[in-house]
Amino acid sequence: VQIDDKWQPIPGTEKVLDVDTICIAAGLTPLVELAFAAGCEPLYSPLLGGMVPWHDASMRTSIPSIYIAGDISGVEEASTAMEEGRMAGLSAAHSLGYVAEQVYEVGFKAAEQRMLALRSGLFGQKRRDAKAAIMAQTRG
Repeated sequence: VQIDDKWQPIPGTEKVLDVDTICIAAGLTPLVELAFAAGCEPLYSPLLGGMVPWHDASMRTSIPSIYIAGDISGVEEASTAMEEGRMAGLSAAHSLGYVAEQVYEVGFKAAEQRMLALRSGLFGQKRRDAKAAIMAQTRG
């Protein structure tokens, strides 16, 4: 559902998705237990808060049907989590055929650019490097 400037739902903007599970959490330690119980491959990244599931740039984990975003993919901050959520949502919807290729590419690239701006500066560079190290580990 979309919300207005007073954070109220806008009638008629609701969407129904057929999913098994949606997980939401907040904190400074990644809550990874459900992902690991599902079989996602764990990696250790001290700069991102400890143990996190391996994931690629599309936020897909080692289990192709599981996408992650926010603290579970590495503790950063709320704006970063929101962009990762956009990237994961677009990627999942695209993989299921709900988003056209061009729409996916434009939306994903825009989110990547916003993410790059959020991960600027010395601290941002460290987080960017930590994410790159996770994504650089190929999966077979």
